[in-house]
Amino acid sequence: MPKEVLHSTGSGGSWVARCARLLETRSEADFIQKRVISAQVRAHLNYLRDTRTSKFAPKARRLTRVASCASHRKLPPEPPSLKWDGSTLFQHLLKHGPTDITSDYVEEVLDGVLESAAQRWPKPIVQVAVPTDGRVVVVGDTHGQLQDVLLILLRYGMPSPKNIYIFNGDVADRGPNSCEIFLLIFAFFLQDPNCIILNRGNHEDEYMNFRTADEGGGFYDECVTKFGEPLFWKFVDCYRVLPLAAVVHDQVFVVHGGLPRGAAPSLAYLSTIRHRSVSCPAPDVESVQDQVFLDLLWSDPAVSPGFSQNPRGAGMLFGADITKAFLRKNNLRWMIRSHELPYGDRGWMEHHLGLVFTLFSASNYSGYELNWGAVALLTCDASGMVQQTLREHNVPSLESLGPVADASEGKEREDVCLKLGFSWIDGARVAVGTRRVELTLRQLAGVVLEHKPQLWQQFIHNDPEHTGVIPHSLWLDSMISVCGDDLPWDAAIEHWLPGSDAGPVDYQKFLSKFKIVLSQEKWCGWKSLVLTDVYHELLRRSATFSETLNILDPNRDGIVSVDEFVELISVTMGGCLSRPQAESLSRTIFTHVDGAGLRVNDFLSRFTIAFLHSKNMSANEGRNPLSGLEPTIEQIGKILICGKSKHAEESMLSSAFKMSDDSKDGFLQIDEFVRHVKAQPGFHNIRHEGRPLDDETLASIAEALANSYSHDGSISLLEFAQAFAVVDSSGLTDLADDVQESILIFLYRHRHALLSGCEEYDQDSRGRIAKEDFRQVLDAVNLVAAKPEKHLLRQQRDCLVESITEDDGNVEYKAFLG
Repeated sequence: MPKEVLHSTGSGGSWVARCARLLETRSEADFIQKRVISAQVRAHLNYLRDTRTSKFAPKARRLTRVASCASHRKLPPEPPSLKWDGSTLFQHLLKHGPTDITSDYVEEVLDGVLESAAQRWPKPIVQVAVPTDGRVVVVGDTHGQLQDVLLILLRYGMPSPKNIYIFNGDVADRGPNSCEIFLLIFAFFLQDPNCIILNRGNHEDEYMNFRTADEGGGFYDECVTKFGEPLFWKFVDCYRVLPLAAVVHDQVFVVHGGLPRGAAPSLAYLSTIRHRSVSCPAPDVESVQDQVFLDLLWSDPAVSPGFSQNPRGAGMLFGADITKAFLRKNNLRWMIRSHELPYGDRGWMEHHLGLVFTLFSASNYSGYELNWGAVALLTCDASGMVQQTLREHNVPSLESLGPVADASEGKEREDVCLKLGFSWIDGARVAVGTRRVELTLRQLAGVVLEHKPQLWQQFIHNDPEHTGVIPHSLWLDSMISVCGDDLPWDAAIEHWLPGSDAGPVDYQKFLSKFKIVLSQEKWCGWKSLVLTDVYHELLRRSATFSETLNILDPNRDGIVSVDEFVELISVTMGGCLSRPQAESLSRTIFTHVDGAGLRVNDFLSRFTIAFLHSKNMSANEGRNPLSGLEPTIEQIGKILICGKSKHAEESMLSSAFKMSDDSKDGFLQIDEFVRHVKAQPGFHNIRHEGRPLDDETLASIAEALANSYSHDGSISLLEFAQAFAVVDSSGLTDLADDVQESILIFLYRHRHALLSGCEEYDQDSRGRIAKEDFRQVLDAVNLVAAKPEKHLLRQQRDCLVESITEDDGNVEYKAFLG
């Protein structure tokens, strides 16, 4: 491992450090794009629900009932009598870690928050006064890192009327203990609602939570694993009663993201936002108020003046002039926000000449950064002016907090913190550096996987001789043109293919490293059904010998090119496969082919062999008329196709067919087939069930061939090929895998929209829905995501659904999509 990875101290110290920040921005931009698709899928499913009788109601509407009931109460609810209040839960977590917390306790806490928060925080903007002789502690992103939250409480004290806390959003996702941090904040809130505030962040959003931890989410998985899915949805209900921002002592604006687009809004206007309608608005909202809502959670400060597009895909970049206008209009002095990791491995950073401060409290972020965390301490001087102190910390693990907890509160505890330093020792740095590289490479692999079809096209375009190898410079140009120039592909390939950082790159070997694998073998049967549909479409045409060759070779130059094949499969044959799927299939059929393409007869042989392989793999294939006759047919094939063809451009298989066609009508009649087989040298050596092959049995074999598909009493070239094709030197038997991968990449790319759509049908959160509902979700995703051409065709959809449906008629969609 390069030393720079292990000893980086700044944001630009290594390719991994630079890449981590870029990937986080990309990940959030990718989330925004996929959330738009998910919203469109849900809208389509809701349209179907409204136009016909439906059996589901979106979970997103459940909060309306909870919040409205609470808002009609005239008296504040009594706080629940919890097993553990905030202080007791803090001590439990400090001594025992995140253990022994029951689902009943979680439900009790969340129900209490839903009852109390609606009245304590009725508006999206909360006013907070700095207590006399006290302070307000502002905490930035914690992202599931419980050790940072416990250290902050140890250093700065428990929430109290003199020690008020504002947690500035993004408790959820990435780290392993978001549930415990939420519960600790909520328990302190129920203990004394005036002492703690939790602002909403962009990760307090169920659609972000659905993503994996590597993708920037993870809270859904964490919560479902620990407490079950119903309680995850109750956490989501709690998101919608959280405020969007706080104003401290009428001087400091505290918000998770930043400032909204348009003219500087007043605090009065911000207080009118309908913040309980959703956790976070979709990025394509048209309502001005919802756009403001979105921007408060997603925007970032920038060096350039005015507003500009945010590379995250949501919110805006806002300049110093925007900040000044907002602060001036609302008579505020500065703002504190969170939402991003500060540069230079610090816990905070300053923008706009001290008018904006970014605060990030998760030190050693995600287990692979080496940053410090920070909090802001806000106090008032004698004149009533707010003063700010920024304090940093660094804690490697929960276990390291023991000496701090044992020290007396105050100076002794602070001295222990200073003595320990909470800095990484060299060995820990090596471990962190290794985790950092591994996570970065996993995230880069996800980018490659989603762009794999386009990368294939680009590599093949840059390899006109079809060698499978291209110069490193062309490989890098291809990666940049398809996946973007902002990621360190040149450094990553040294990890993926050592020794390829300067020499030629075997792009087939490179791309073969990135695969989607179904977790259960029982779900794999559909891939063979998809390919057999393609071959059956050719058989269905009942074409003569010359007609079949003309279909395969429309310009009659004797060569089937890649373009001709793609056109044949995606257009001429009724769209058996989409164009991307046909291109994927062509990569294997035409592998190791020099020149313009394959001779038409060689192509037919390769394609037939692949079909037969897939047909044999399919458990759903109907009874084969040739079943039981295979040993005899193999012997017949050897005497029919044993010599050289008369013409160099013909394969032995095509030549044997033409020589047997006495009538020259392009088909073999049963008597023609029988006569020519009997005329072949070696016929008398053929054995059927241990006895010489007689005329009656040979005629029955001919009838079976004629009825293997067309049932018209004659044998077509393709039916002949099915029976007598021999494996050529390429040994291609994995074409079904090519088509399957093309479909799986489509499903992988849109898995969040598929999950979101399935959730609409899954009222009881069982992780399974009826197969017809799953079919409808697939149609909705295909409709929304596959423009201008569909990636999942109707027959492929049906094959997929039937193959993954359980015996009871349901699809375990979470297991399949997980």
